[in-house]
Amino acid sequence: MSYKFNINQKLSTLLLICIISISLNPATSIAEISDEVAYMDGDLLVLPQIVIGKNTWFNVSLEKHSDGNLTLVSHEGKTKKILPSVAIFKKGRIYINVLNDADEIISNVRYKYIAGTEYQFKLESFDTPLLTSDISFENRKTNLWVDYVTVRDPIIREKISKDYETCDCEYYGVGYADFDLDGDDDLLISTVWWGDGIDLSDYTLENYRTIPIEMYLNKGKDAFEYTENLFINTPTLADTTRRVIVSDFNNDVYPDFLLVATGFDAKPYPGATPTLVISDISGNYYSRKIDNKQHFLHGAASGDIDSDGDSDIVATSFDGVLLYENDGNGNFSKSTIDYFKDKYGIFHVEIFDFNDDSYLDIITTGHVWKTNTQIVFGPDFVNGMEINNSELTQNHVVNDIQFADLDGDGINEIIQSTTGGESEFYQGAYIEIIYFDEEMNQESNQIVYENPDRRGGVDRTSPKWIWWLKIADIDEDGNLDIMEDDKHDGTILLNTGNRNFVLRTE
Repeated sequence: MSYKFNINQKLSTLLLICIISISLNPATSIAEISDEVAYMDGDLLVLPQIVIGKNTWFNVSLEKHSDGNLTLVSHEGKTKKILPSVAIFKKGRIYINVLNDADEIISNVRYKYIAGTEYQFKLESFDTPLLTSDISFENRKTNLWVDYVTVRDPIIREKISKDYETCDCEYYGVGYADFDLDGDDDLLISTVWWGDGIDLSDYTLENYRTIPIEMYLNKGKDAFEYTENLFINTPTLADTTRRVIVSDFNNDVYPDFLLVATGFDAKPYPGATPTLVISDISGNYYSRKIDNKQHFLHGAASGDIDSDGDSDIVATSFDGVLLYENDGNGNFSKSTIDYFKDKYGIFHVEIFDFNDDSYLDIITTGHVWKTNTQIVFGPDFVNGMEINNSELTQNHVVNDIQFADLDGDGINEIIQSTTGGESEFYQGAYIEIIYFDEEMNQESNQIVYENPDRRGGVDRTSPKWIWWLKIADIDEDGNLDIMEDDKHDGTILLNTGNRNFVLRTE
């Protein structure tokens, strides 16, 4: 072991000597460090930062030869600190988190020092990551279909239940993304504190707790591994997450998350300050508040609403419909927007190009007996339309709304999950499809799933309403099928064509 250590120490020393011996420009100040990923500039591979030993070096350039090998050629200074960095040199290898190579993004790039050469490195391996869309709706699409209960590490589940005095209850907040950029979707899961989950008699403001989020890395073959290694500090505490939305808010390729939080979900509804779980350039995560006010956020979605090239956030709250405009670096300014004819009863929002004109639209829904589902069309958000539920669901709560061309006619349908409202609040589970003609006029409504008996308690011992939907061709017959996103109750509606659906459960 000591022999390997001495060899690695020697290589680090040689690389440092090589860097120091190169003609220097004036050292770059910390404030001028670019947050961009590593990139190719002609034949030069440029590392905006690289950690070597206990120092961070800036704008290190390596020349790429015809054989693909690299040779160190220049840099722009260093600091005697270990800063978040796009690359690190250790054990005779250069590890690069993300590399933009001729507009192709590769990740986890590893170059190995070639023994006996003058500071040359040979490509050893790399991954092709799943890239994160600016539109949170697109980041819901994944080939994963999992039971959130069985995914959770039993030791962590037991520890959280004990330490936070909570039942193993509900999983509203789940985000799919490639955290480690290895080419498959991982999972972020946020559970909800409901006390012992029996009769909610202990669900009081005095007892109320926030619970740590959990990250699970996809190990393949339906196996997931709990990790805290990607957090800079301890895992973020979640304040009743009703939803997790995923986007690359700071444009560093790594996915970021907004925990859409209500806070304590009973009178006096104090709300919670919305929390971002955001990456730094080294691929580690930390949390920060998106603003300084508590909101009862029940829904949110992201997309480039102001057409300036980054991902903004639209959120529904008791304060109205909020717009958080992104400055491109994951910093947000908040305003209240009035795109909507009616604002009462809005609890869910999606951002999607519904009319297929290359501009994002905003779709809101919720308590449809108060306010119909509404679509306002981008980029000006002046014109819009209302969507009518069927007679069966016109007094329902819309839990989730999806968009897909289920019948292959080139026109998107709305697929929604609903449950009882008003007199039968949160009782039953229903899935409804709404069809449109070529002029975007509502054509018809179709109930494809109806189960009034689904009303299980928070302890999940019996099937509940369907909170989130998933659209995918699960039987690989060329038709998009409908299922509930959590495989726990296993509802599947197989699309057999011609607007026919067959119920299957797993």
